[in-house]
Amino acid sequence: ECYYFLYALFEYTVAKTKIVIKEQQIHLIMQQIYQPKGQWQIMLEGGWVLQRIYEEVYLIKNKNKKKKPMEETYPLKPNQRIVLNETEWIGLFTPEKIEKARTIDNWSEFSHELWLSPQQELVVGKQQAGERIALTKKLNKKIARYFIDNKIPTAQRQKAWVVRDENKNIYSLVPFTYSHLSISVETDKIHYILLYKYHEEAIGRRT
Repeated sequence: ECYYFLYALFEYTVAKTKIVIKEQQIHLIMQQIYQPKGQWQIMLEGGWVLQRIYEEVYLIKNKNKKKKPMEETYPLKPNQRIVLNETEWIGLFTPEKIEKARTIDNWSEFSHELWLSPQQELVVGKQQAGERIALTKKLNKKIARYFIDNKIPTAQRQKAWVVRDENKNIYSLVPFTYSHLSISVETDKIHYILLYKYHEEAIGRRT
């Protein structure tokens, strides 16, 4: 019943959303719906988002709709998965929730610990021109130069994600490395684990 409901939903809204739903997307959405969790969101084409908040599901336009696709960012909320597409998802998890999140599927993984202030918010998006990452306290390097120095193929560079805060400070270059800002262990900060899962055969091996 869920399968046919989803098809009917997207057929009903296609005139407004212009979303041409794919079979693989339907199955991905169904997988999410049957997960025993209260909140999630799936990014669709054209800036549309299918979002579940406990017992209700919404099809909404992303707030960043005026930005170009490469400039779109998605907020990382504690213990919530962000499904980036059919082969990638990311989440910011507390230590007591991370092991359960890791068992959702058997995809490849990139993860690291980080500490954030209670009011601090992170977003995930694509790299922007000229962005730099602080690899150590003394080494601050342009992301483009990091890719060159590590001989990362262009195809993999284009698939990379950047996790940054509201001040444009970069905490993670997914799935390659992370900033020394992530490992600032202080008593007034909250301990999280950034978890990125990807289907290796679908998007190519990461180095």
